[in-house]
Amino acid sequence: MTKEEVSDRLYAIAKELGNLGYDPEHQDKVSALKEEREALQDRFSRLLYHEVSLEVQIAASLPGGE
Repeated sequence: MTKEEVSDRLYAIAKELGNLGYDPEHQDKVSALKEEREALQDRFSRLLYHEVSLEVQIAASLPGGE
């Protein structure tokens, strides 16, 4: 998944969690969404770190880059 796809899915999860509320009837669905959200947040962080690392490497490879 791309960073944008992860971001879109995180938004959809937040919206769905908001719609489900605190109804005990939906507890299994809420738990599954929270687990997915946590995994996606980790994925997003890794994608962002990788993107920044690449930008730093590119900047360092340019003439006068540090």
